[in-house]
Amino acid sequence: AGGFLVLPAPINWNYVFSNADFTRNKTIYITLICVSILYLLLLVYARYKDKKDLEKLGVTPLPDNQPSDQYFYQILVFTGHRTHSGTNSKVHFILAGDDDETQVRTLADPHRKILQRGGIDAFVMTVP
Repeated sequence: AGGFLVLPAPINWNYVFSNADFTRNKTIYITLICVSILYLLLLVYARYKDKKDLEKLGVTPLPDNQPSDQYFYQILVFTGHRTHSGTNSKVHFILAGDDDETQVRTLADPHRKILQRGGIDAFVMTVP
């Protein structure tokens, strides 16, 4: 039984291509056209969404950073995925340590929306 092998029937390509006209196989051709159009539309939509995601990348320096400051801190802000997790408000904070604290600092980015629902925003803060 190990040497018994049933070969598939050969395909007669001359018969296949001679009967492949549109009038006999409308359903097949319409299905192929619809699937191709749907694929192209989804491709365009995915490319658009990829470009929108690239806008969210990057680290934003805080607008009130001073060039003479010596220490740099990266601040990561994670917002949740629930409804109303983001904000359009201006967010201010004070960073306090054992020896000193900063002035009131503001999280802002003039080029993109920050603190949106389900986002991760990165900021660089400089201090003396």
